Amino acid sequence: MFKKFFICFITASFVFINAVAASSTLNAPEVVAQTAILIDQKDGKILFTKNEHERIFPASTTKILTALVAMEYLEMDALYEVGREINDIPLDSSKAGHKVGESILGINLIRGLIIPSGNETACVVALQAAKIASGNPDMNYAQAEQYFSELMNNKAKGLGATGTHFINPHGYHDDGHYTTAYDMGLISKAALDDPVIREIIKEKTFAGNGAGDKNAEGLLTQEYVWNSHNLLLNSDEYSYPYANGIKTGFTNEAGDSVAASAEKDGKLFIAVIFNSEEPNRWIDAKNLFEFGFNNYNYETLVNKSDVVTSVALDKPLLGGPQDLNLLSSEGFAALLSGKEKGQIEVEVTLDPEYLEGGTDLKTPVEQGTEVGKAVYKLGGEELFSTGLVTEKEAARRTIMTDINYYLNMVKENAFTLKAVPFWAGGAVLISLIVFIISKIKKGRRRNGYI
Repeated sequence: MFKKFFICFITASFVFINAVAASSTLNAPEVVAQTAILIDQKDGKILFTKNEHERIFPASTTKILTALVAMEYLEMDALYEVGREINDIPLDSSKAGHKVGESILGINLIRGLIIPSGNETACVVALQAAKIASGNPDMNYAQAEQYFSELMNNKAKGLGATGTHFINPHGYHDDGHYTTAYDMGLISKAALDDPVIREIIKEKTFAGNGAGDKNAEGLLTQEYVWNSHNLLLNSDEYSYPYANGIKTGFTNEAGDSVAASAEKDGKLFIAVIFNSEEPNRWIDAKNLFEFGFNNYNYETLVNKSDVVTSVALDKPLLGGPQDLNLLSSEGFAALLSGKEKGQIEVEVTLDPEYLEGGTDLKTPVEQGTEVGKAVYKLGGEELFSTGLVTEKEAARRTIMTDINYYLNMVKENAFTLKAVPFWAGGAVLISLIVFIISKIKKGRRRNGYI
């Protein structure tokens, strides 16, 4: 957008002063989990971490990524037939209760993953999605599991989750199946961006036919009653009023885990807790959410058309303004603690094309001309940048504008009380000139020059 920029007249810290907030410090929440992270779903800002890059076993939180990949291939209102792939799970797996040969809607497969945490549901999803993605309808489950796992790993890497490697769609323990709290935060954030997943993870229970309104005579279907394992949603003792998801997990090797979400006052946070012995995963989650809600708010740093700064004009008109306001071309709000709010800096740069002498804005310039940019920073890192546009038109001073200025001064003041002294002075001056001229003429007559 711009040519080479340089800092021209301001490299300043416009501090948004809040004396109380700026002097406050954040007390870290108590978290007993082995690893944990709290992030803002909207922009991914990290609010708290504990060993967030340490490798862990994800257990059934794996199914968040399974659901996310499935959404790319399965149709939610289509029926899928359950096969013998549901037997390709260990006997002690969590199950949704499917039967071989039954037909079930795509959306209820996603529910089966999330609400009852069906490992066999994950197998059905993996097989159906792998067949569609590969174009091979004859793929067996072993092939599908490998193929689908690659889809999962590629999806994870695309989200920036580089510490993740999955080898099955359900999360049953395997030493080669791992992730990190940081990566699961990224995966959970992406899952919450999907409107179908976002609604399903809120559901405390599901009761109904697996085929929904597509149930028909001769079609093998089942009636289900599924209850969420997420006690933040579904218990009296550990419920959290703002909780709205996402997925629990447990194996002996992984311990108790939860990827949770909660929304309050327009803020949606994700807390990932791994290996926090029951009931501490629920307590850890609530502590993290309370820390986030109590200490962070979306603060408007600048509105569109706010005055950000002003710049001196080169050759301004006589009687006109000597500088010109520059307005933000965009608005921006950021999630900040009170302390962070007091540390925001704004760095202003102007395009040298519009400068005279390195500091003054060249005239003439039209209203709405983008002449620079403002960068909002926190701790030296850029949060947001916006173009700076001129608030008004500014003409250039010339001989003609000076003449017009003085003519206008005469027009505006010639017949006002302010002009009386000038008229009187002018009359005296004219009388004096006339008197002097008459004296000169008389002297010339006397001396015979005329």
